[in-house]
Amino acid sequence: MKNFSELLATDQRVRVRLDIDGEHTCQINGINSHDLYVELRGDIIIEVRSAPYGSAKIRSLTLDDFEIVPNWTHMAEYLDDAGRSETTTYLDNNGIWRLSIPGPFYQWKHRITGQGWLFYQNTK
Repeated sequence: MKNFSELLATDQRVRVRLDIDGEHTCQINGINSHDLYVELRGDIIIEVRSAPYGSAKIRSLTLDDFEIVPNWTHMAEYLDDAGRSETTTYLDNNGIWRLSIPGPFYQWKHRITGQGWLFYQNTK
């Protein structure tokens, strides 16, 4: 049985999970992984690269069960050797797909979903 202080404990990490088909490399904050916990308050940078002369398809990306792919794919950057830069989850021609979340994840999430601020600033 958990004691009172354990019940109040908040996980200080965010789980990042990717499901990708094809030949690729994947990094979450510079670490090669498809499933990783990152610090709750830090920046999150997710980068997927298709293999040279190969292709990859990002099937899903979730951060603490919040679906980025397919729902928020337009928040990512994509560029390939052919000079294409578009909203996509299909990578070819040495494609690089990158999602950058500056600062705390939940502040970013509330901003992009239009849910307002998580805290109020005292203006006095």
